[in-house]
Amino acid sequence: MTDTDLRRFQSGAQKQFAAWAASLNPHQTRTDILGTLDVARQEIDALPNGNERQLVIVSDSLEDESTYHLTSAPQLAHPARARALALALRSNRGFALPDVPVCLGRLESSDFALLGVETISR
Repeated sequence: MTDTDLRRFQSGAQKQFAAWAASLNPHQTRTDILGTLDVARQEIDALPNGNERQLVIVSDSLEDESTYHLTSAPQLAHPARARALALALRSNRGFALPDVPVCLGRLESSDFALLGVETISR
């Protein structure tokens, strides 16, 4: 990718993010990460052959999901259990995206203060 490509991507992403943010219900307090990944997979699958495919996820990784409360779910209390859950979800929900680079960006969240240091360092 060239600098021009990156600037074009950034500009397009900012416009899409602004449109998405404007469409949100201000009273909604939960996001659904698994549903978001379902939609992303469907969008990637719908791209015509030859299109460059990438998935960029920007999250504080603490949003609640309708099934798993990510700050307190027992399935996520230990790395081995979290990995087992991730593998099961990938298999059951078809999250495998072969040949699609995935970039994960971390947002700082005030919700981190609710977690103890020992929880974050696991």
